Amino acid sequence: MVTDGLVRDIFGIKEVGLPVISSGSIPTSPFKDGPGEVNVPITCGGILVRPGDIIFGDADGVVVIPQENTDQVVQKAMEIAASEEIKVKDIKSGHLIPEWVERTLKERGYVLE
Repeated sequence: MVTDGLVRDIFGIKEVGLPVISSGSIPTSPFKDGPGEVNVPITCGGILVRPGDIIFGDADGVVVIPQENTDQVVQKAMEIAASEEIKVKDIKSGHLIPEWVERTLKERGYVLE
């Protein structure tokens, strides 16, 4: 659940494992009997969200992917994932500092040990 407002019952939310992104918490009850609409464009956090858009969120935040950009975003995400997989392999093999960082540090007179 993503809300552009506050939530309550944080312990209950965590207990049932409901993923929630909100701007904070409050001990009082929200207005829960309307008004409301379903399947209409909204603005959340200053971002337009339309029916059919993809919402992706994790502990670092939330992004809105407009439905018409889905193919481009998926392609770019796959490219980034492939690049990061190489970086993880490098780190696991003991290469902790990327070559360009090492080269830049040496050019500036720093000694790596």
